[in-house]
Amino acid sequence: MENNQKNYVHKYFDENTELWTTIYKEKNLLPLIIQQREENVINFIKSLNLKNNAKILDLGCGTGLTCEKLIKMGFNVVGLDCSKKMIDEAKKNCNFTEFNGNYEFDICDAENLSLESNTFDVVIAMGLVEYLNLDIQAIKEMKRVVKKGGYLIITFPNRIALSNILNPKQLFLIIKEIFVSLIKRKEIGNIKFLNKKNSFIHHYYYPSEILRIVKITNLKLLSFISHNFGPTVLLNMSKNITFKIDRLFEKIRKKNKNSFLNKYGQNFIILCKKED
Repeated sequence: MENNQKNYVHKYFDENTELWTTIYKEKNLLPLIIQQREENVINFIKSLNLKNNAKILDLGCGTGLTCEKLIKMGFNVVGLDCSKKMIDEAKKNCNFTEFNGNYEFDICDAENLSLESNTFDVVIAMGLVEYLNLDIQAIKEMKRVVKKGGYLIITFPNRIALSNILNPKQLFLIIKEIFVSLIKRKEIGNIKFLNKKNSFIHHYYYPSEILRIVKITNLKLLSFISHNFGPTVLLNMSKNITFKIDRLFEKIRKKNKNSFLNKYGQNFIILCKKED
C-alpha cells in the first residue's frame, strides 16, 4: 500500500506538470489559494532576516516557481521533488545567472532524505505532507537536515476549513469524526480521503493533530496561521460572490491575527524552530 501511494502520487505529478506551472499565474479562486499559500511562506522567510547566502531547502518544490523567487532574493536554494518531470521543469524555470543565489535540483524521497544533517538554515514544505504515508517521519527528516537554530515552514490542509464546514456532507463527516474521538477518548489524527480519480490518499489535518506533530518532533512553534476561505459549495451558483467573501475574510484575518477566522482557512502554515 505504501509503495502504491508513492507510485500514484509520482504518476499524478508527472502527468500534471503543466497544471502546476500555470496555477501560479491564473486569477480564479483555487489558483489564488495556492498563490496566497506561497505568499505567506515567503513572508515568513522575509520575517526571519536571513543572511543573503542562507541555504534553503524547498522540499516538494514542484516546478520550481517558489525556488525562483528565493534565488532572486539572494538565497542558496536546493529544490527536491519526487517527480522527474517536475524537476526538469524547475531547472528550466530557474535557468538564469543574473542573481546572486545558487541553486540545484534533484529527485528525492521526502521520508528518507539523502542529505547531510544540519545543512540548511530553512526547510520549507508546501503542499507536501498531505501526499505522504509517513508525514511525521518526513518532518523528522526535515528537522534532521536543518541546522540547530534553523527554521521549518510547513503547510497542512485544514480539515475544519470554512469551505468544509459550509459543505453539508463534509460537516456531517466532521461532526462524526469528533463524536467518535470523544466516544473512544482518543485524539483525532489526520483524516484520509481517497482521491478516486488519481487513486492516492489525501490527508487533512485538525489543528490538534498539527500541534501533536510539533510536540512529537520536539520543535518550537513560533507561528500558526491559516489562510483563504473558499470555495463554498452553498455559493457555487455565484463564483463572484464566493471570491468576494474569500477576499473579505482574508482581509479581516490579516488585520487581526487573533481573529476566529484564523482556525478556518483552507491551509494551516506553521513556522517552527529547531532548538536541539
